[in-house]
Amino acid sequence: MFFSFWKRRPITTKDKKNKNKNSNLLTKSAEIQIILEDIIRTRSWINVICPNKKYSMLTQLLVAKQEKYLYLDINNNAALNKAILKCATLHLVTQHKNIQVDFTVLAAKAAFYGQQPVLKLVYPNALHRLQRREYFRWHIPKETPLICTLHGNFSVTRTQATLTAHVQDISQGGISLIDIQHLNLFRVGNTLTCHLKLPDQAPLPRFKIQVISTHLIHANYRHGYTCAGCQFINVDNKFKTQIQHFINQQQRTIQRQKRQDSL
Repeated sequence: MFFSFWKRRPITTKDKKNKNKNSNLLTKSAEIQIILEDIIRTRSWINVICPNKKYSMLTQLLVAKQEKYLYLDINNNAALNKAILKCATLHLVTQHKNIQVDFTVLAAKAAFYGQQPVLKLVYPNALHRLQRREYFRWHIPKETPLICTLHGNFSVTRTQATLTAHVQDISQGGISLIDIQHLNLFRVGNTLTCHLKLPDQAPLPRFKIQVISTHLIHANYRHGYTCAGCQFINVDNKFKTQIQHFINQQQRTIQRQKRQDSL
């Protein structure tokens, strides 16, 4: 019964179209393995999403056995682990060298890595590397949280109000926001006006976002929070350039720190 679920997802016509549009579809196992091993080495966070469900899980990749299987760390939330195991397909999204990488597998299974409980996934037959500038996302470090001020109608107030949310990541195309106070701020389709001051940058002009998707995120040792994926509405090139300048500046800072640490 188990092996009937563990089939490598076939490459679809949609995959082939994506290869020609703004993404790089990798299908050679050697290339896939190099990226997966780098994700393990850098301990990059992976967002495991159950399609058509409003929850996901942040975790890390522990093992990538070429053309065979992947091991993911489990979550401290047992109910969430069970929910992920019930999903017929899982979509995994992460970052590799500041490029979004994602892939889909058909099922997960509870397993052990030594004495450690893990999620076992079938090895992916393809990875997408999104290379358009608006897909270059900068994840905001937890040590230096970035706060976004939101203006609009919220279900928690039922009137016009000004509230705040933490920024999870930002790109030229949009922003991910976390409802850190559990205020039920976001509804898909809502349009909000935002104010955001990027570190060491001139303040961004007020801008509008539309909530495209919401889901719960979980990481070990913390409660679940609602995360909203939001798209910028009618921002100009100057606005996009300012965000890209911020991302480039953060990348250079990290590169300098790495060079200093290696001395």
